[in-house]
Amino acid sequence: MKPIASTDARAECAHQPLSMAAPVDPRCGTRCTLRAAFVLLAVALLGSGHALAQPVLAVSTDYLGFGRVPVNVTSPVQPLFVMNTGDAPLTLQALTLGGASSTHYAVGGTCAAGQQLAPNARCRIDAVLRPTAVGSRLASLTIEADAAGTPAVVALGGLGDGGTNSVAPPNPDPDWIDFGANAVGTAAAPRTLTFRNDSGIELRITSLRLQTGESQDFTLASSCNADDLLPNGSTCTFTFGFTPSGAGLRTTVLYLGVGYAEVTTGVVYIMVTGVGGTLAPSPYVEAAEYYHSAFDHYFVTAIADEIRMLDAGDFAGWARTGRSINVYPVAAAGLVTVCRFFSTSFGPRSSHFYTALADECALVLNNPDWTFEGHVFPVGLPLADGTCEGASIPVYRLYNDGMGGAPNHRFTTDRELQERMRAQGWIAEGQGVGVAMCAMR
Repeated sequence: MKPIASTDARAECAHQPLSMAAPVDPRCGTRCTLRAAFVLLAVALLGSGHALAQPVLAVSTDYLGFGRVPVNVTSPVQPLFVMNTGDAPLTLQALTLGGASSTHYAVGGTCAAGQQLAPNARCRIDAVLRPTAVGSRLASLTIEADAAGTPAVVALGGLGDGGTNSVAPPNPDPDWIDFGANAVGTAAAPRTLTFRNDSGIELRITSLRLQTGESQDFTLASSCNADDLLPNGSTCTFTFGFTPSGAGLRTTVLYLGVGYAEVTTGVVYIMVTGVGGTLAPSPYVEAAEYYHSAFDHYFVTAIADEIRMLDAGDFAGWARTGRSINVYPVAAAGLVTVCRFFSTSFGPRSSHFYTALADECALVLNNPDWTFEGHVFPVGLPLADGTCEGASIPVYRLYNDGMGGAPNHRFTTDRELQERMRAQGWIAEGQGVGVAMCAMR
């Protein structure tokens, strides 16, 4: 750029080339030369791409679909991941539902106003639709933060179904799949999702496909195919793979069409997510859940080596459910450490037992059928009414009542899943509605 002409001696001096051999202009002395040095240094830094650090907000999708949902029935959870892809801390300022049908939606999850996300950190918003009237239910979710990319507006869409032929579609378990962080170009351990048809009638799978987002990064294998019939009480399993082709949030959707006779009842939307690259260190430890289909047993663990061996298939028959519990990383005031036991008294169907209650731990310690394996992870204890204090959330404990000839317990933070399990004969254990411990969001 050509310098602007000036009769001011200081301006003329400021535009002099910076040279160790250049003479000092007598009109401004050495201070002028230093000034020129600082100006040129600033220009060099800007020209070389050095910019001020700033946070950048990214969301996993700009649309959450809920399909056809019977009136006064709560849909499965649809997750929205919020990530700071910048290089400075980000503070969430507001999460707001808006639009004509905003009162038909509710949100929860691990994101909250005032929360700070470090670079490469993320949190999750769990959205559900519970239509109280028939017809289209359109709304929006606005995320505001002190960052580029905000406000982010995500559209919410679904249909309240109140017709005489209204049939609830199969409910997924888990409601969604998340692979977490994985190195670009490297395959992650597979994740499995199961549908169970509890509608009371035979359903037909009309279509299934991965679509939108970075669908090329994901694979799908299914025990069901288009035009297959799904009798009442039967299940379909879907196994997903993930190999990120790029960095950052990666997302796709499983579109599953379901119907009966020749009438399509709607589409079930299943969000599938992951991250290419690395995430910021998590403030919690993930206790991952696994399922053994032959035993119909569940198992949860926060032990890194155990998770690695389970994911590698070292223990035959066990596969991730996609669900997990966020437990505390270290013991602290107000927390207790969970006791873990194992029994060999039920043959190959033997399983583990966890308790956060000191009295229950002491009782099982004196039971010769159970072997104490140690204290495994810290949690909070619920109040007598089953509520959890502060920002912690309830963990529900369910007992299979010995179904199949061997005891098994399942732990979940999902209240609706607890209700579905109870409808299948599982017993709620714990304070209030069956809360056994309190975990992190």
